[in-house]
Amino acid sequence: MCDKIKIRLLQLSDFEQIWLLWNSVPGVGLRQWDDSESGIAAFLKRNPTTCFVAEKSGSILGCMLSGNDGRRGFIYHATVRTDMHYHGIGKAMLTEVLRSLKIEGIKKVNLVCFIENDKAQEFWQSQGFSFRRDLTYMEKEI
Repeated sequence: MCDKIKIRLLQLSDFEQIWLLWNSVPGVGLRQWDDSESGIAAFLKRNPTTCFVAEKSGSILGCMLSGNDGRRGFIYHATVRTDMHYHGIGKAMLTEVLRSLKIEGIKKVNLVCFIENDKAQEFWQSQGFSFRRDLTYMEKEI
């Protein structure tokens, strides 16, 4: 990874840049209520030490949201600017996410990846994540 790229905690003041990033990278599923500025503010309030950005000269190149429920860690919206793929940015953010979750006593991390997002699946597998073929992911809006 380039020496000038800094991995730091995500701040709410980063919202505009991360919103633009998420919308510029294929394979990111956004929900208006969860991923709005108020939604991210609530997420950061609950998870102040587990969300990171990669930044260079004031520009955000990557973002990784994560949190936990006290039992499992979860990773959401792990995104790196398309022209910065294969520079170690995702791996560097993941290292910080896993370190921060370990500090909070978390021993296992889950994530959801779209089936058609081959690039993301490749990345996660290269970082030691494996498919759970014995599970079906379900959801319900309330």
